[in-house]
Amino acid sequence: MSRHGTERSLPRSRAMPLMMMCIVCLFVVYIYVLNSSIAAMKDGSDVYRTISQDQWIYQVERYKDFSSIRRGIIVCVFDAMIPMAASLVLELRALGNTELIQMYHCNGELSAASYRILYMIDAHLEIVDVCKDFVASGRLSTSKVSDFRSFWLKPLALVHTRLVEVILLDADDLLFHDPSQLWQVPGYKKTGTIFFFDREVAKAEYLNSRSIHRFQRMQNLHALIETFDYARFGLVKQPSEYLQSTLAWNGHSAHEQDSSIVVINKAIAPLAIDVLLHLVLVTRYQLEFSYGDKELFWLAFELAHVPYSFSPWANTAAAMPGDMAQHPDTICGGLAQWMPLADAKSVLLHINGGYIFNPYIDHDVHSMQDAAGRTHQLLAAIPSHVSRQRKRSKPLTTPEDKANPDGYWPQECLYKRGSEAMRPQDVASIQRRVHSAVRIASLHQRELALDKKSDTARRQRRLGNADNGAQEDTTFGSCTWSANCNSPRAAS
Repeated sequence: MSRHGTERSLPRSRAMPLMMMCIVCLFVVYIYVLNSSIAAMKDGSDVYRTISQDQWIYQVERYKDFSSIRRGIIVCVFDAMIPMAASLVLELRALGNTELIQMYHCNGELSAASYRILYMIDAHLEIVDVCKDFVASGRLSTSKVSDFRSFWLKPLALVHTRLVEVILLDADDLLFHDPSQLWQVPGYKKTGTIFFFDREVAKAEYLNSRSIHRFQRMQNLHALIETFDYARFGLVKQPSEYLQSTLAWNGHSAHEQDSSIVVINKAIAPLAIDVLLHLVLVTRYQLEFSYGDKELFWLAFELAHVPYSFSPWANTAAAMPGDMAQHPDTICGGLAQWMPLADAKSVLLHINGGYIFNPYIDHDVHSMQDAAGRTHQLLAAIPSHVSRQRKRSKPLTTPEDKANPDGYWPQECLYKRGSEAMRPQDVASIQRRVHSAVRIASLHQRELALDKKSDTARRQRRLGNADNGAQEDTTFGSCTWSANCNSPRAAS
Protein backbone atom coordinates (compact mmCIF):
# COMPACT_ATOMS: atom_id res chain seq x y z
CA MET A 1 0.00 0.00 0.00
CA SER A 2 1.39 3.43 -0.94
CA ARG A 3 1.93 6.19 1.53
CA HIS A 4 -0.65 8.41 -0.18
CA GLY A 5 -3.27 5.68 -0.03
CA THR A 6 -2.76 5.17 3.72
CA GLU A 7 -3.11 8.88 4.43
CA ARG A 8 -6.43 9.02 2.51
CA SER A 9 -7.92 6.08 4.42
CA LEU A 10 -7.23 7.37 7.95
CA PRO A 11 -9.84 10.19 8.01
CA ARG A 12 -12.55 7.78 6.73
CA SER A 13 -11.86 5.31 9.52
CA ARG A 14 -12.09 8.05 12.11
CA ALA A 15 -15.37 9.37 10.58
CA MET A 16 -17.25 6.04 10.69
CA PRO A 17 -17.81 5.94 14.50
CA LEU A 18 -19.01 9.54 14.45
CA MET A 19 -21.48 8.79 11.64
CA MET A 20 -22.84 5.74 13.45
CA MET A 21 -23.32 7.75 16.64
CA CYS A 22 -25.27 10.40 14.69
CA ILE A 23 -27.52 7.75 13.10
CA VAL A 24 -28.22 6.16 16.48
CA CYS A 25 -29.08 9.54 18.00
CA LEU A 26 -31.44 10.41 15.14
CA PHE A 27 -33.14 7.02 15.43
CA VAL A 28 -33.68 7.50 19.17
CA VAL A 29 -35.18 10.95 18.56
CA TYR A 30 -37.45 9.50 15.80
CA ILE A 31 -38.72 6.73 18.08
CA TYR A 32 -39.39 9.24 20.87
CA VAL A 33 -41.39 11.54 18.58
CA LEU A 34 -43.30 8.65 17.05
CA ASN A 35 -44.21 7.22 20.44
CA SER A 36 -45.27 10.64 21.69
CA SER A 37 -47.62 11.20 18.74
CA ILE A 38 -49.30 7.80 18.92
CA ALA A 39 -48.99 7.07 22.61
CA ALA A 40 -52.35 5.34 22.86
CA MET A 41 -52.22 3.53 19.51
CA LYS A 42 -51.18 -0.11 19.44
CA ASP A 43 -51.55 -0.77 15.72
CA GLY A 44 -53.41 0.41 12.62
CA SER A 45 -56.47 -1.75 13.26
CA ASP A 46 -57.16 0.15 16.49
CA VAL A 47 -57.46 3.36 14.52
CA TYR A 48 -59.84 1.82 11.99
CA ARG A 49 -62.04 0.43 14.73
CA THR A 50 -62.13 3.82 16.44
CA ILE A 51 -62.76 6.07 13.44
CA SER A 52 -65.99 4.93 11.84
CA GLN A 53 -67.21 5.41 8.29
CA ASP A 54 -69.50 8.28 9.20
CA GLN A 55 -66.48 10.08 10.66
CA TRP A 56 -64.82 9.59 7.27
CA ILE A 57 -67.89 11.12 5.65
CA TYR A 58 -67.63 14.08 8.01
CA GLN A 59 -63.98 14.59 7.04
CA VAL A 60 -64.88 14.46 3.34
CA GLU A 61 -67.53 17.14 3.84
CA ARG A 62 -65.28 19.22 6.07
CA TYR A 63 -62.57 19.65 3.47
CA LYS A 64 -64.88 20.41 0.56
CA ASP A 65 -65.46 24.08 -0.04
CA PHE A 66 -68.04 24.87 -2.70
CA SER A 67 -69.07 28.18 -1.14
CA SER A 68 -67.89 30.27 -4.09
CA ILE A 69 -69.85 28.28 -6.69
CA ARG A 70 -73.00 30.02 -7.89
CA ARG A 71 -74.25 27.75 -10.70
CA GLY A 72 -75.12 24.08 -10.46
CA ILE A 73 -77.56 21.17 -10.46
CA ILE A 74 -79.92 20.00 -7.71
CA VAL A 75 -81.32 16.47 -7.43
CA CYS A 76 -83.68 15.41 -4.62
CA VAL A 77 -83.17 11.85 -3.40
CA PHE A 78 -83.99 9.20 -0.83
CA ASP A 79 -82.33 5.84 -0.22
CA ALA A 80 -84.20 3.77 -2.81
CA MET A 81 -83.34 6.30 -5.53
CA ILE A 82 -79.56 5.93 -5.17
CA PRO A 83 -79.07 3.69 -8.24
CA MET A 84 -80.93 6.22 -10.40
CA ALA A 85 -79.32 9.27 -8.78
CA ALA A 86 -75.76 7.93 -8.84
CA SER A 87 -76.10 6.77 -12.44
CA LEU A 88 -77.45 10.24 -13.28
CA VAL A 89 -74.23 11.74 -11.94
CA LEU A 90 -72.18 9.40 -14.12
CA GLU A 91 -74.32 10.23 -17.16
CA LEU A 92 -73.98 13.97 -16.56
CA ARG A 93 -70.21 13.63 -16.52
CA ALA A 94 -70.29 11.44 -19.64
CA LEU A 95 -72.24 14.20 -21.40
CA GLY A 96 -69.50 16.67 -20.48
CA ASN A 97 -71.19 18.42 -17.57
CA THR A 98 -68.70 19.66 -14.96
CA GLU A 99 -71.00 21.64 -12.66
CA LEU A 100 -71.50 21.14 -8.94
CA ILE A 101 -74.25 18.63 -8.16
CA GLN A 102 -76.16 19.01 -4.91
CA MET A 103 -78.05 15.98 -3.63
CA TYR A 104 -80.88 17.12 -1.35
CA HIS A 105 -82.75 14.88 1.07
CA CYS A 106 -85.03 15.31 4.08
CA ASN A 107 -84.36 14.36 7.70
CA GLY A 108 -81.94 11.48 7.27
CA GLU A 109 -83.50 9.84 4.22
CA LEU A 110 -80.04 8.71 3.10
CA SER A 111 -78.16 5.88 4.80
CA ALA A 112 -74.43 5.88 5.43
CA ALA A 113 -74.10 3.44 2.52
CA SER A 114 -75.77 5.93 0.18
CA TYR A 115 -73.49 8.72 1.36
CA ARG A 116 -70.41 6.61 0.68
CA ILE A 117 -71.54 5.61 -2.79
CA LEU A 118 -72.35 9.17 -3.85
CA TYR A 119 -69.09 10.58 -2.52
CA MET A 120 -67.02 7.81 -4.07
CA ILE A 121 -68.65 8.27 -7.47
CA ASP A 122 -67.98 11.99 -7.80
CA ALA A 123 -65.83 14.52 -5.96
CA HIS A 124 -67.72 17.56 -7.25
CA LEU A 125 -70.85 16.68 -5.29
CA GLU A 126 -72.51 17.92 -2.11
CA ILE A 127 -75.16 16.25 0.06
CA VAL A 128 -77.61 18.45 1.96
CA ASP A 129 -80.29 17.60 4.55
CA VAL A 130 -82.57 20.57 3.91
CA CYS A 131 -85.25 19.59 6.43
CA LYS A 132 -82.69 19.48 9.22
CA ASP A 133 -81.56 23.01 8.34
CA PHE A 134 -85.11 24.37 8.00
CA VAL A 135 -86.12 22.94 11.37
CA ALA A 136 -82.98 24.32 13.02
CA SER A 137 -83.69 27.79 11.61
CA GLY A 138 -87.32 27.70 12.74
CA ARG A 139 -88.76 27.90 9.23
CA LEU A 140 -90.20 24.38 9.36
CA SER A 141 -91.93 22.69 12.28
CA THR A 142 -90.93 19.15 13.18
CA SER A 143 -94.55 18.08 12.78
CA LYS A 144 -94.42 18.91 9.06
CA VAL A 145 -91.04 17.36 8.22
CA SER A 146 -92.57 14.12 6.94
CA ASP A 147 -94.65 16.13 4.44
CA PHE A 148 -91.46 16.94 2.56
CA ARG A 149 -90.11 13.43 2.19
CA SER A 150 -91.62 13.47 -1.29
CA PHE A 151 -91.65 15.56 -4.45
CA TRP A 152 -92.54 18.59 -2.30
CA LEU A 153 -88.87 18.69 -1.35
CA LYS A 154 -87.80 20.31 -4.62
CA PRO A 155 -89.14 23.83 -3.95
CA LEU A 156 -87.62 23.71 -0.47
CA ALA A 157 -84.25 22.76 -1.97
CA LEU A 158 -84.42 25.61 -4.49
CA VAL A 159 -85.13 28.14 -1.74
CA HIS A 160 -82.42 26.72 0.52
CA THR A 161 -79.50 26.35 -1.87
CA ARG A 162 -76.78 28.99 -1.92
CA LEU A 163 -76.58 28.41 -5.69
CA VAL A 164 -77.96 31.31 -7.69
CA GLU A 165 -78.41 29.71 -11.11
CA VAL A 166 -80.02 26.32 -10.66
CA ILE A 167 -81.06 23.38 -12.81
CA LEU A 168 -83.45 21.13 -10.91
CA LEU A 169 -83.36 17.56 -12.20
CA ASP A 170 -85.32 14.49 -11.19
CA ALA A 171 -83.20 11.46 -10.33
CA ASP A 172 -85.18 9.42 -12.85
CA ASP A 173 -84.39 11.73 -15.77
CA LEU A 174 -82.79 10.04 -18.77
CA LEU A 175 -80.68 12.82 -20.29
CA PHE A 176 -79.52 12.92 -23.90
CA HIS A 177 -77.77 16.30 -23.85
CA ASP A 178 -75.71 18.21 -21.30
CA PRO A 179 -78.30 20.32 -19.44
CA SER A 180 -75.77 23.15 -19.09
CA GLN A 181 -76.75 24.02 -22.67
CA LEU A 182 -79.96 25.39 -21.16
CA TRP A 183 -78.06 28.37 -19.75
CA GLN A 184 -77.71 29.60 -23.34
CA VAL A 185 -81.37 29.28 -24.35
CA PRO A 186 -82.83 32.69 -25.33
CA GLY A 187 -85.77 32.30 -22.94
CA TYR A 188 -83.41 31.81 -20.02
CA LYS A 189 -81.24 34.76 -21.00
CA LYS A 190 -84.34 36.94 -21.21
CA THR A 191 -86.23 35.90 -18.05
CA GLY A 192 -83.88 33.72 -16.00
CA THR A 193 -86.29 30.78 -16.30
CA ILE A 194 -87.03 27.77 -18.47
CA PHE A 195 -90.21 25.84 -17.72
CA PHE A 196 -91.58 22.84 -19.60
CA PHE A 197 -95.18 21.83 -20.31
CA ASP A 198 -96.95 18.87 -18.77
CA ARG A 199 -99.46 16.71 -20.62
CA GLU A 200 -102.73 18.26 -21.74
CA VAL A 201 -105.19 16.33 -19.57
CA ALA A 202 -108.90 17.16 -19.85
CA LYS A 203 -109.89 16.19 -16.31
CA ALA A 204 -111.57 18.16 -13.53
CA GLU A 205 -108.76 17.88 -10.99
CA TYR A 206 -105.88 19.95 -9.58
CA LEU A 207 -105.73 23.26 -11.50
CA ASN A 208 -109.00 22.39 -13.20
CA SER A 209 -110.85 21.08 -10.15
CA ARG A 210 -113.81 23.09 -8.86
CA SER A 211 -114.71 23.86 -5.26
CA ILE A 212 -116.28 26.58 -3.10
CA HIS A 213 -114.13 29.62 -2.36
CA ARG A 214 -115.46 32.87 -0.92
CA PHE A 215 -119.01 31.54 -1.29
CA GLN A 216 -118.47 30.89 -4.99
CA ARG A 217 -117.86 27.70 -6.90
CA MET A 218 -114.74 28.24 -8.95
CA GLN A 219 -111.87 26.44 -10.59
CA ASN A 220 -108.78 25.94 -8.40
CA LEU A 221 -106.48 28.02 -10.59
CA HIS A 222 -108.96 30.91 -10.49
CA ALA A 223 -109.35 30.41 -6.74
CA LEU A 224 -105.59 30.64 -6.23
CA ILE A 225 -105.44 33.93 -8.13
CA GLU A 226 -108.44 35.29 -6.22
CA THR A 227 -107.45 34.24 -2.69
CA PHE A 228 -103.65 34.53 -2.66
CA ASP A 229 -102.24 36.76 0.09
CA TYR A 230 -100.80 39.45 -2.19
CA ALA A 231 -100.52 42.03 0.60
CA ARG A 232 -98.04 39.83 2.44
CA PHE A 233 -95.58 40.48 -0.38
CA GLY A 234 -96.56 44.04 -1.28
CA LEU A 235 -98.39 42.86 -4.39
CA VAL A 236 -101.85 43.25 -5.90
CA LYS A 237 -103.91 40.84 -7.96
CA GLN A 238 -102.89 41.25 -11.57
CA PRO A 239 -103.15 38.06 -13.67
CA SER A 240 -100.99 38.22 -16.77
CA GLU A 241 -102.22 37.89 -20.33
CA TYR A 242 -100.20 34.72 -20.63
CA LEU A 243 -101.94 33.15 -17.61
CA GLN A 244 -105.34 33.95 -19.08
CA SER A 245 -104.36 32.24 -22.34
CA THR A 246 -103.31 28.95 -20.76
CA LEU A 247 -105.22 25.70 -21.17
CA ALA A 248 -105.62 25.34 -17.41
CA TRP A 249 -107.09 28.83 -16.96
CA ASN A 250 -109.63 28.12 -19.69
CA GLY A 251 -110.64 24.75 -18.28
CA HIS A 252 -108.96 22.54 -20.89
CA SER A 253 -106.26 20.89 -18.76
CA ALA A 254 -105.63 19.85 -15.17
CA HIS A 255 -101.90 20.50 -15.53
CA GLU A 256 -99.57 23.10 -17.04
CA GLN A 257 -95.99 22.55 -15.88
CA ASP A 258 -93.77 19.49 -15.84
CA SER A 259 -91.07 19.87 -13.19
CA SER A 260 -88.73 17.02 -14.14
CA ILE A 261 -86.41 19.80 -15.36
CA VAL A 262 -86.68 23.36 -14.02
CA VAL A 263 -84.16 26.12 -14.71
CA ILE A 264 -84.19 29.28 -12.55
CA ASN A 265 -81.89 32.22 -11.86
CA LYS A 266 -82.81 33.13 -8.28
CA ALA A 267 -81.00 36.47 -8.42
CA ILE A 268 -83.39 37.81 -11.06
CA ALA A 269 -86.53 37.13 -9.03
CA PRO A 270 -86.01 37.04 -5.25
CA LEU A 271 -89.66 37.95 -4.71
CA ALA A 272 -90.78 34.94 -6.75
CA ILE A 273 -88.60 32.72 -4.55
CA ASP A 274 -90.29 34.17 -1.45
CA VAL A 275 -93.69 33.43 -2.98
CA LEU A 276 -92.54 29.91 -3.84
CA LEU A 277 -91.68 29.25 -0.20
CA HIS A 278 -95.11 30.50 0.88
CA LEU A 279 -96.81 28.25 -1.67
CA VAL A 280 -95.01 25.14 -0.46
CA LEU A 281 -95.24 25.89 3.28
CA VAL A 282 -98.74 27.40 3.45
CA THR A 283 -100.89 27.58 0.32
CA ARG A 284 -100.64 23.97 -0.77
CA TYR A 285 -102.25 22.93 2.54
CA GLN A 286 -105.19 25.23 1.83
CA LEU A 287 -105.83 24.50 -1.84
CA GLU A 288 -105.07 21.32 -3.78
CA PHE A 289 -104.14 23.00 -7.03
CA SER A 290 -101.04 20.99 -7.94
CA TYR A 291 -100.13 17.34 -8.29
CA GLY A 292 -96.97 17.56 -6.24
CA ASP A 293 -94.58 20.43 -6.66
CA LYS A 294 -94.74 21.03 -10.38
CA GLU A 295 -97.20 23.93 -10.68
CA LEU A 296 -95.54 25.88 -7.86
CA PHE A 297 -92.63 27.14 -9.95
CA TRP A 298 -94.42 28.96 -12.75
CA LEU A 299 -97.21 30.10 -10.44
CA ALA A 300 -94.70 31.62 -8.00
CA PHE A 301 -93.43 33.80 -10.85
CA GLU A 302 -96.97 34.54 -12.03
CA LEU A 303 -98.17 35.59 -8.58
CA ALA A 304 -95.04 37.73 -8.07
CA HIS A 305 -95.62 39.43 -11.47
CA VAL A 306 -92.18 38.34 -12.67
CA PRO A 307 -91.75 37.32 -16.36
CA TYR A 308 -91.09 33.63 -17.07
CA SER A 309 -90.45 31.45 -20.12
CA PHE A 310 -91.92 28.14 -21.21
CA SER A 311 -90.46 25.87 -23.87
CA PRO A 312 -91.79 26.60 -27.37
CA TRP A 313 -92.65 22.89 -27.65
CA ALA A 314 -95.32 20.75 -26.06
CA ASN A 315 -94.27 17.72 -24.07
CA THR A 316 -93.66 14.39 -25.71
CA ALA A 317 -93.72 10.84 -24.31
CA ALA A 318 -91.74 7.61 -24.63
CA ALA A 319 -93.41 4.57 -26.15
CA MET A 320 -94.40 1.73 -23.85
CA PRO A 321 -93.89 -1.88 -24.98
CA GLY A 322 -96.72 -2.62 -27.41
CA ASP A 323 -97.54 1.00 -28.27
CA MET A 324 -95.97 0.95 -31.72
CA ALA A 325 -97.61 -2.36 -32.64
CA GLN A 326 -101.08 -1.58 -31.28
CA HIS A 327 -101.54 2.21 -31.66
CA PRO A 328 -98.45 3.94 -33.13
CA ASP A 329 -100.24 7.29 -33.26
CA THR A 330 -100.92 7.24 -29.49
CA ILE A 331 -97.91 6.97 -27.17
CA CYS A 332 -98.53 6.19 -23.50
CA GLY A 333 -95.19 6.14 -21.67
CA GLY A 334 -92.98 8.40 -19.59
CA LEU A 335 -93.12 12.15 -20.07
CA ALA A 336 -90.31 13.62 -22.17
CA GLN A 337 -89.20 17.03 -23.39
CA TRP A 338 -87.58 18.54 -26.45
CA MET A 339 -84.67 20.95 -26.37
CA PRO A 340 -86.44 24.32 -25.76
CA LEU A 341 -85.24 26.05 -28.91
CA ALA A 342 -87.67 27.17 -31.60
CA ASP A 343 -85.32 26.07 -34.39
CA ALA A 344 -84.34 22.72 -32.82
CA LYS A 345 -86.22 20.03 -34.70
CA SER A 346 -86.70 16.70 -32.93
CA VAL A 347 -83.81 17.23 -30.49
CA LEU A 348 -84.87 15.11 -27.52
CA LEU A 349 -83.58 16.57 -24.25
CA HIS A 350 -84.71 13.90 -21.79
CA ILE A 351 -87.24 11.27 -20.78
CA ASN A 352 -88.59 11.25 -17.24
CA GLY A 353 -89.15 7.56 -16.64
CA GLY A 354 -87.70 5.66 -13.73
CA TYR A 355 -89.65 2.56 -14.76
CA ILE A 356 -87.35 2.34 -17.80
CA PHE A 357 -84.12 1.83 -15.85
CA ASN A 358 -84.74 1.63 -12.09
CA PRO A 359 -83.36 -1.67 -10.73
CA TYR A 360 -85.63 -1.41 -7.69
CA ILE A 361 -89.36 -2.07 -7.90
CA ASP A 362 -91.78 0.12 -5.93
CA HIS A 363 -88.87 1.81 -4.11
CA ASP A 364 -87.96 -1.46 -2.38
CA VAL A 365 -84.17 -1.75 -2.03
CA HIS A 366 -84.53 -5.52 -1.52
CA SER A 367 -86.61 -6.08 -4.65
CA MET A 368 -83.67 -6.79 -6.99
CA GLN A 369 -82.85 -10.44 -6.30
CA ASP A 370 -81.25 -11.23 -9.66
CA ALA A 371 -79.13 -8.43 -11.15
CA ALA A 372 -78.61 -10.17 -14.49
CA GLY A 373 -82.29 -10.99 -14.80
CA ARG A 374 -83.34 -7.44 -13.90
CA THR A 375 -80.87 -6.05 -16.45
CA HIS A 376 -82.32 -8.27 -19.17
CA GLN A 377 -85.87 -7.29 -18.20
CA LEU A 378 -85.12 -3.56 -18.38
CA LEU A 379 -83.14 -3.74 -21.63
CA ALA A 380 -85.97 -5.64 -23.32
CA ALA A 381 -88.44 -2.80 -22.64
CA ILE A 382 -86.35 0.22 -23.70
CA PRO A 383 -88.40 2.61 -25.88
CA SER A 384 -87.44 3.26 -29.48
CA HIS A 385 -90.04 5.95 -30.30
CA VAL A 386 -91.56 9.08 -28.79
CA SER A 387 -94.64 11.07 -29.71
CA ARG A 388 -94.17 13.58 -32.52
CA GLN A 389 -92.80 17.07 -31.86
CA ARG A 390 -95.57 19.67 -31.78
CA LYS A 391 -96.86 22.86 -30.16
CA ARG A 392 -99.07 22.77 -27.07
CA SER A 393 -102.79 22.57 -27.88
CA LYS A 394 -106.11 21.39 -26.48
CA PRO A 395 -106.32 17.65 -25.70
CA LEU A 396 -107.96 15.56 -28.40
CA THR A 397 -109.95 13.30 -26.08
CA THR A 398 -111.13 12.88 -22.50
CA PRO A 399 -108.95 10.35 -20.67
CA GLU A 400 -110.09 7.58 -18.32
CA ASP A 401 -113.70 7.86 -19.45
CA LYS A 402 -115.42 4.53 -20.09
CA ALA A 403 -118.17 6.28 -22.05
CA ASN A 404 -115.69 7.93 -24.41
CA PRO A 405 -116.40 6.92 -28.03
CA ASP A 406 -112.64 7.16 -28.68
CA GLY A 407 -112.14 4.35 -26.18
CA TYR A 408 -110.70 4.24 -22.69
CA TRP A 409 -107.27 5.88 -22.57
CA PRO A 410 -105.08 6.45 -19.49
CA GLN A 411 -104.23 10.10 -18.93
CA GLU A 412 -100.56 9.32 -19.68
CA CYS A 413 -101.46 8.65 -23.33
CA LEU A 414 -100.90 11.41 -25.88
CA TYR A 415 -103.95 10.57 -27.93
CA LYS A 416 -103.51 10.84 -31.72
CA ARG A 417 -100.34 12.93 -31.40
CA GLY A 418 -98.31 10.67 -33.70
CA SER A 419 -94.85 9.20 -33.18
CA GLU A 420 -91.27 9.43 -34.39
CA ALA A 421 -88.17 7.30 -33.91
CA MET A 422 -85.54 8.12 -31.33
CA ARG A 423 -81.92 8.57 -32.38
CA PRO A 424 -79.85 5.36 -32.07
CA GLN A 425 -77.41 7.16 -29.76
CA ASP A 426 -80.28 8.06 -27.42
CA VAL A 427 -81.38 4.44 -27.23
CA ALA A 428 -77.75 3.45 -26.57
CA SER A 429 -77.62 6.05 -23.80
CA ILE A 430 -80.58 4.38 -22.06
CA GLN A 431 -78.90 0.99 -22.38
CA ARG A 432 -75.78 2.41 -20.75
CA ARG A 433 -77.87 3.90 -17.96
CA VAL A 434 -79.56 0.54 -17.28
CA HIS A 435 -76.23 -1.23 -16.88
CA SER A 436 -74.89 1.56 -14.68
CA ALA A 437 -77.95 1.65 -12.42
CA VAL A 438 -78.03 -2.12 -11.92
CA ARG A 439 -74.34 -2.24 -10.98
CA ILE A 440 -74.82 0.58 -8.49
CA ALA A 441 -77.89 -1.17 -7.06
CA SER A 442 -75.82 -4.32 -6.47
CA LEU A 443 -73.20 -2.25 -4.65
CA HIS A 444 -75.91 -0.43 -2.69
CA GLN A 445 -77.55 -3.66 -1.56
CA ARG A 446 -74.19 -5.09 -0.48
CA GLU A 447 -73.25 -1.98 1.50
CA LEU A 448 -76.64 -1.81 3.21
CA ALA A 449 -76.38 -5.48 4.20
CA LEU A 450 -72.85 -5.06 5.59
CA ASP A 451 -73.88 -1.97 7.54
CA LYS A 452 -76.83 -3.85 9.00
CA LYS A 453 -74.53 -6.71 10.03
CA SER A 454 -72.08 -4.26 11.60
CA ASP A 455 -74.88 -2.45 13.40
CA THR A 456 -76.08 -5.73 14.91
CA ALA A 457 -72.54 -6.62 16.01
CA ARG A 458 -72.07 -3.20 17.56
CA ARG A 459 -75.29 -3.48 19.56
CA GLN A 460 -74.21 -6.90 20.81
CA ARG A 461 -70.82 -5.54 21.86
CA ARG A 462 -72.51 -2.63 23.62
CA LEU A 463 -74.79 -5.00 25.51
CA GLY A 464 -71.80 -7.16 26.42
CA ASN A 465 -69.85 -4.18 27.67
CA ALA A 466 -72.84 -3.03 29.71
CA ASP A 467 -73.10 -6.47 31.33
CA ASN A 468 -69.41 -6.29 32.20
CA GLY A 469 -69.69 -2.77 33.57
CA ALA A 470 -67.53 -1.35 30.76
CA GLN A 471 -68.30 1.57 28.50
CA GLU A 472 -67.75 1.48 24.76
CA ASP A 473 -65.62 4.29 23.35
CA THR A 474 -67.87 6.03 20.83
CA THR A 475 -65.94 9.26 20.59
CA PHE A 476 -65.56 8.92 16.83
CA GLY A 477 -68.39 6.51 16.20
CA SER A 478 -71.35 8.82 16.63
CA CYS A 479 -73.47 9.56 13.59
CA THR A 480 -72.43 13.07 12.62
CA TRP A 481 -74.17 13.55 9.29
CA SER A 482 -77.80 12.72 9.93
CA ALA A 483 -80.42 12.64 12.63
CA ASN A 484 -81.59 9.23 11.48
CA CYS A 485 -78.75 7.22 10.00
CA ASN A 486 -77.69 3.63 10.18
CA SER A 487 -74.60 2.74 12.19
CA PRO A 488 -71.73 2.60 9.72
CA ARG A 489 -69.58 -0.43 9.17
CA ALA A 490 -66.43 -0.80 11.25
CA ALA A 491 -63.67 -3.36 10.89
CA SER A 492 -64.11 -6.46 12.98
